[in-house]
Amino acid sequence: MSEPKSKSFEISKQVVFEAYRRVKANGGAAGVDDESIAAFEVDLKGNLYKLWNRMSSGAYFPPPVKMVKIPKPGGKGVRVLGVPTVADRIAQTVAAMYLEPMVEPMFHPDSYGYRPGRSALDAVRHLPGSAAPGGHSAISQHSGPLKTLVRLAKIRWRIEHDYRELKTGLGVDHFEGRSFTGWHRHVTLTVLAQAFCILLRLVTKADVPA
Repeated sequence: MSEPKSKSFEISKQVVFEAYRRVKANGGAAGVDDESIAAFEVDLKGNLYKLWNRMSSGAYFPPPVKMVKIPKPGGKGVRVLGVPTVADRIAQTVAAMYLEPMVEPMFHPDSYGYRPGRSALDAVRHLPGSAAPGGHSAISQHSGPLKTLVRLAKIRWRIEHDYRELKTGLGVDHFEGRSFTGWHRHVTLTVLAQAFCILLRLVTKADVPA
């Protein structure tokens, strides 16, 4: 059966089902609604359809996360984790499955933060003159032309601007109460949202007559 064409966003039901499979494979506890994966599967078809319908209509809003306090080693207080609901974990996975292929080609080859199949250790291994993790490395200072040095100096302003946008406009630091996995997804989706904003700005500039 073909999917309706009147939806605000074109989201495939097959993608939603694949997202559910990934969430099930990862496991995890129930969220604030106390609905486990097993309970979600009691009406799997209905729950996935409801999620697909809300996301494709632009009417999906993520529920709060369940706060769980985990004691820190040595009795040094607690660490607060946030557990999303099963449906919200599926929704986050759907969004990542659509956005990730779009923005991945935009990243620089030397970018390693919050990218699939990459880690901080990979970044260390690819540093010029890098040593083994835990060792030391040395990078020579730049001695290029003045124009190149001026361009590099502007990078600091660009970083500060982008961070303000991430923090104030997109809420990258709104991670209180999230689990590590939830925090990772939050930051990833926030960075993807910023990439989308940059794309919109570039398209707008391209459309403005010279």
